[in-house]
Amino acid sequence: MTRASYREGNIQRIAAYSASLLSIPFSEDPMNSVNKFRTPQAAAYIGLSASTLEKYRLTGEGPAFHKSGPKIVIYEVCDLDEWLHARRRTSTSDRGALAVAMA
Repeated sequence: MTRASYREGNIQRIAAYSASLLSIPFSEDPMNSVNKFRTPQAAAYIGLSASTLEKYRLTGEGPAFHKSGPKIVIYEVCDLDEWLHARRRTSTSDRGALAVAMA
């Protein structure tokens, strides 16, 4: 199996998983749930596991989120996109703006 076919298989699995999760409503008001994800959907959207996203939430490393109740965490797509964009790199040696700001 080549690296490209392995990657393509992963992309297809993530897309199928995301599609299945997106069909699960978390709000009775469909207008309220537009561009908002629960943890499993948000994790699939940014390519992480749900447990990693939960860990990032505890350490403050993850994207911004809303608490809608004691166990209800909601992520907005714009916050996920912003978090991903802040981690954009042009090479493997690029430490990024976050690393430079922390130094």
